[in-house]
Amino acid sequence: MLSSLKGKLFLSVPAMVLLILLFQGVSFAESPMFRVNSQQTGRYEKSEPPYHGEVEWTFDADAGISGSPSCSEGRVYFGDSMGMVYALKIETGEFLWSFNTGNSIYGAPAIKEDMLYLGNAGGRFLCLKASTGDLIWDFNAGTEINTGAIHSSPAISGEYVYFTSADGNLYALDRKRGKKVWKFDTGRELRCSPVVHDDLIYFGDHTWKFHALDVKTGRKIWGGGAGGPIDASPSIYDGMVYFGGWDGTLYATKIRGVIPSWRFETGFEITTSPAVDGGRIFVGTVAGKLFSINAESGKHLWTFSSSGGIYSSPAVTEKTVFLGSSNGNMYAVNAVTGDLMWTISTGREILSSPVIVSKRLLFGSMDGRFYSVK
Repeated sequence: MLSSLKGKLFLSVPAMVLLILLFQGVSFAESPMFRVNSQQTGRYEKSEPPYHGEVEWTFDADAGISGSPSCSEGRVYFGDSMGMVYALKIETGEFLWSFNTGNSIYGAPAIKEDMLYLGNAGGRFLCLKASTGDLIWDFNAGTEINTGAIHSSPAISGEYVYFTSADGNLYALDRKRGKKVWKFDTGRELRCSPVVHDDLIYFGDHTWKFHALDVKTGRKIWGGGAGGPIDASPSIYDGMVYFGGWDGTLYATKIRGVIPSWRFETGFEITTSPAVDGGRIFVGTVAGKLFSINAESGKHLWTFSSSGGIYSSPAVTEKTVFLGSSNGNMYAVNAVTGDLMWTISTGREILSSPVIVSKRLLFGSMDGRFYSVK
């Protein structure tokens, strides 16, 4: 057993062997923002999946892990329910640094050019130096009446960083200086993480509306709606935007021409972002149902059932989809058939959305441990 400054690290024997790789110029796949990329597809096309479902290492944080991880330059970053941000080495789980933001973290960091961006439930949005954890700047959303809690993950486009807040605003900041460039007020609480694609930024709100804004000016270009609040972030794939809400409906809209293509009724509140891969969409619900849907037609393919609600947005690669459940289990499911491949039990809720990097599945649990699975 090895000890770190902020937690305990447990390594299996095979993992100890991997220490040698640190000195052999190992290259790492990247997942520098929520759901892999700016389209938030959850599709890890360049990563091999963890085939065996064996825990390689765990790291003990000081509290339940409520945030989702992001990876860059051989490091994994995540936040917990007490507001701590951690940086670990992906290969070994070795502690690198931590930073106390002062309030719970629910989103995933976004990383670019050694700058790490994330927000907390106190309405504080920060930029840290990714390699050291030093504070570069911070920005406070909200007012004295509304703290502007940040439940979402930020998005980056060019020199801007974007995030949504419970004060009802989507903010665009100069990512180098932390100065507000513009904001768009929806009038109600926002939890949906924004998605950037082709000079537009997409997100849903609590007034049942869906927005597409110009990334530079914040001007609304087009919009749509749903039958309930839209908290889960959308995904963009092959010219389509997919989003779901409290009404239990997954909507598919062709971006060019803004043409509604199809809708799929799950029957339950949609609580995850859609993952898209191989012509299939995967989306989870509060009732513990993971649905697989044909991306072109909206036809139902299969359903996988968990005994707990699914708040962990699925990750998919090489015909395998991974998702966590509030029953404390992380599941690997065959993306073609919906058959269960393996399960890891953590004993507490999994709110953290997994990432797939270097043949590893990385995620946190409310048991206070961060897991690497091979």
